[in-house]
Amino acid sequence: MRTLILFYSRSGTTAAAAYCLAEQLDADVGEIVCDRYHFPFLGYARAGHDSLKRVLPPITVSTENIASYDRLILGTPIWTSYPSTPMRAFLSQNTDWPERIGIFVTYGGHSQPDKALEEMASMLPTEAEARVALHADDVKGGQILDYAAEFIERRSNSAS
Repeated sequence: MRTLILFYSRSGTTAAAAYCLAEQLDADVGEIVCDRYHFPFLGYARAGHDSLKRVLPPITVSTENIASYDRLILGTPIWTSYPSTPMRAFLSQNTDWPERIGIFVTYGGHSQPDKALEEMASMLPTEAEARVALHADDVKGGQILDYAAEFIERRSNSAS
């Protein structure tokens, strides 16, 4: 099964999680790129503002032919209790989907993942086969292998 992990990451936490999951799942990795939030403090403040106001920024995606994969796993940080605006922009623009889709979010201290996972799932064309929330401390500590088990189990169940 060909799997693509497509992520957006402003600070590097979600990127680290995506690459770790890709190694465990033998998956390709693609990135959603958004230059609007690159400046350290200004980018952080603009990201929070845009998230609350539901502004969808311009994005580019490093991977073409997403529909050629059997499975897509989308990863994003949580901003103000929602999926990041670059991920929301991708979800609102994309029309080529593989049959199987999983999602993961990374979050810090005060953001709870349930609301973000629910919103992200509601924007998908099909039900997410797996929803995983990764705390930033676990990602930074390299302790996300247990979380990868959810995606690995789903892949194993579908192969039989």
